Amino acid sequence: MQNLSEEIQHRKTIVVNSTAAVNGGAVTIINEFITAILSQNIGNEYNFVFFTAVDFEINNLSNIKIFNLGKKNYIQRIQWDYFGLNRFLNKNNLYPDLIMSFQNTGVVYKSACPQLIYYHNPFCLLPYPWNPFKKSERTLWFYTKIYPIFIKALINQNTRFIVQGNWIKKAFSKKFKVKQEKIDAIAPTVKPFSIEYKSIIDQDQYNLFFPATGFLYKNHKLLLNMLSSLRNINLEFFKKVQLILTLSEEDISSLNLQKEYNDLKENIILTGYISKTDILQRYLEANVVVFPSMIETFGLPLVEAASLNKFIICADEQYAHETLTGYSEVEFLDSKNEVLWAEKCIQVSLIKKENNKILPIESRNKDSWSQIFDLIKKIIYKDV
Repeated sequence: MQNLSEEIQHRKTIVVNSTAAVNGGAVTIINEFITAILSQNIGNEYNFVFFTAVDFEINNLSNIKIFNLGKKNYIQRIQWDYFGLNRFLNKNNLYPDLIMSFQNTGVVYKSACPQLIYYHNPFCLLPYPWNPFKKSERTLWFYTKIYPIFIKALINQNTRFIVQGNWIKKAFSKKFKVKQEKIDAIAPTVKPFSIEYKSIIDQDQYNLFFPATGFLYKNHKLLLNMLSSLRNINLEFFKKVQLILTLSEEDISSLNLQKEYNDLKENIILTGYISKTDILQRYLEANVVVFPSMIETFGLPLVEAASLNKFIICADEQYAHETLTGYSEVEFLDSKNEVLWAEKCIQVSLIKKENNKILPIESRNKDSWSQIFDLIKKIIYKDV
């Protein structure tokens, strides 16, 4: 194999470590990063060497190299972060000007080389007492109690972080004793809906929409308990309510909600995974968007719902307050009090909106990748 250092031109070199991203949002972030590199001509300034766990389809470009190392278990990932990457770089006479990580932790390499870590794991920043002896909570317990050990161990004086919100910046700084000036809060860019939309409200039913995957911390159980409370408080209103969840019956089973679902299934619609177009349709049909999730870094559905001027009932959590700053059509409620949620649904149903014409709002965020590329440049040229 031709030495990698001979294959790339004499540009500044950025190594990107993303061996933990195998599906979902983690892979989406890498795809967006590569797309941004290509669309913003950043590749003309730098060489990028990616280490991934899956294939990413790009044209054969001399300044972007992608090495698919395959899916790794926890032990293999630790070995790579502590020994494998360093060994690979030395073997190929590759001397990066910056190492980026999209998986929350740094790597073992020369301490003089700056590292930039995209941190998007909020679990260890919040004091939820997950039980390691419950299968459904074991992974959350690991990320809360054990994972921070690896994060802290790989922080050095040249490590900087990107997070998605100011609340994470403050909590991370306190948890890991990292100065806030070494943490940049860059909210993800939210693309606004591109044309005018009108709500499509069925007067014979009352739709509550919760777009979320089947994770325990998303707190679907509260919504099912809320339905049960609605039935006890106001039976006539309960008969009109339809709770739309983007779950499958398999998700219901894995969340141990089968009993509650069977008791309430006539008032619940399970869509399973749905496309962005179908999600938009569900937003338009919703009287209220409900979002009881206890843990999020940002809460993208909240921005989407607000862009359509939907009334939102959401958990009274830091991420929600920050994401919906300045939005008035929202109520923040205790994420453990289903009676309060039921009463609020009834109260909101009595409010008549005079104007149901929905106009998309411009994203409140600057292009996040442009901000990240600006930060990269400052780090490499020591302007931070």
